[in-house]
Amino acid sequence: MLGRDTRERSHSEAGWIEQGSIVLWAALAALVLVRLRPPTVGSIAGAIVCLGGAAREADLHKRFTEYSVLKVGFYLKDEYPLDQRALFGAFFIVLLTSLITLGIAMLQAARGAGKPTPAWLKVGAIGMALLVMSKLMDRAPGMLKDLNGHVLDERWSGPLKLLEEGYELALPVVFGVAVWLYGGVRQSRESGGVRAAVGAN
Repeated sequence: MLGRDTRERSHSEAGWIEQGSIVLWAALAALVLVRLRPPTVGSIAGAIVCLGGAAREADLHKRFTEYSVLKVGFYLKDEYPLDQRALFGAFFIVLLTSLITLGIAMLQAARGAGKPTPAWLKVGAIGMALLVMSKLMDRAPGMLKDLNGHVLDERWSGPLKLLEEGYELALPVVFGVAVWLYGGVRQSRESGGVRAAVGAN
């Protein structure tokens, strides 16, 4: 088990886990644009979502308002100026639209993947599982407290938090592998289409 001081340094905003996550999400956005060329609506949406992930890891979603602009409650609070809510609301709509667009593009790609299941889809599924696990670990202490008032002992909450942060750090790496593999498949498919067109002529 890591010591308390080590865990606190790791979990802090200046800690290597948080800083590493920011860099990795930003790098994933660049990878999406470079690997999935020519760009499509789906790949652009994916890059925007990745940048949103980097911004969230940097706590930009609540740095200027002290309340998360990703929560609907922010836009219902009169204590925040209307122009401020409108500005962040525009960013929120762009991010939400990009997330929906990315989801649709991923479903379409998965449906057209065929059999056997390609490696990029398997790796992407692992990434989604890690995402769900990290969110469950993040919410578990609060849910437990709300259900029966039990506060998780630090002997458990510390390692659980570290594991959750580790999952979050791994997410952009796993998704990056999936993007790289999918990019290779797409390039091969497009190259095959070009060769077929040339042969037909």
